[in-house]
Amino acid sequence: MRQLKAYKIKEWLALQPIVDAFKQFRNDTNLRFYCKRIPDGHSNFLAETMQRKNTDNIVIAIAYECPDTISLLINSFNKNIKNSLLIIVDNSPTAATRQKIKKVCNLADIPYFALPSNPTRHANRSHGMSVQWSYQNIVKAIKPTIFTFVDHDLIPKKTYDFKEVIGNKPFYGVLWNSTKSDAWQLWAGFSTFNYQQISKYKLNFLYDFSNGLDTGGRNYFPLYQYHKIKNLNFASNVSVHFKANMNSSINGYIMQVIDDCWVHMGGAGHLENYELRQEEFNEQMQALDKIGNWSIHSSEHFTNIEPIRH
Repeated sequence: MRQLKAYKIKEWLALQPIVDAFKQFRNDTNLRFYCKRIPDGHSNFLAETMQRKNTDNIVIAIAYECPDTISLLINSFNKNIKNSLLIIVDNSPTAATRQKIKKVCNLADIPYFALPSNPTRHANRSHGMSVQWSYQNIVKAIKPTIFTFVDHDLIPKKTYDFKEVIGNKPFYGVLWNSTKSDAWQLWAGFSTFNYQQISKYKLNFLYDFSNGLDTGGRNYFPLYQYHKIKNLNFASNVSVHFKANMNSSINGYIMQVIDDCWVHMGGAGHLENYELRQEEFNEQMQALDKIGNWSIHSSEHFTNIEPIRH
């Protein structure tokens, strides 16, 4: 939460600092107990995963109720991301969906682990708890050189190297600036960390709405505040219009593209019209494949490139 001196008088009169402090205590208590829940098969999962290649550079995607999206992610990842190991960690609330996602992973020979059932249905809290569990019980056990968290509906459409983009920096990703304070964070949907450099910090991947920060925002005080933005590199994050058919007069799809590579569907598993959005997104991905060696900065298919600032 914000520092107490940052609250305005009217917020004190409304007891807002007390409310925020209570919510943070509640969330941290739930998180602490959740991360101590270790399902059967965890040791076997770690042992098998650590026998695989590229465990020094792992990429974790938190799955949520979308087998088709996970299949799309896996196929694109295997095609475009080299020298990295994708791990699917399943936070789906329904057993039937978990079985479907597990089957997708098994067929593609991708490590899969089902999280303990999550006690919350608050989307941000559920996601933050899942990321924290994965960090404490998977990342810390594997101790990779580089580890990354990506949204399950963030699809890489070109060759990408996490070690290259992070370089010698402690972390890399999409910058999220608070609208309430000077605090900032990396967006939890695309964030890469150098394990050796950040493992000394006590990370917390929950949100901090009182401080104007989203999932992963609680890392501002234990980690980000000790690093100056001007000394860091961040991923490009833009909104573009994509005209799949150049003969069409229609302006085209609006896409979020990160580092001229990763295309974000957004809302997979949470949108009410998810099936329709998935169908539209599949059309976008197929159209991108037909273009071939594309770049949003040099192709006539892409217009109205606008930075996305959180």
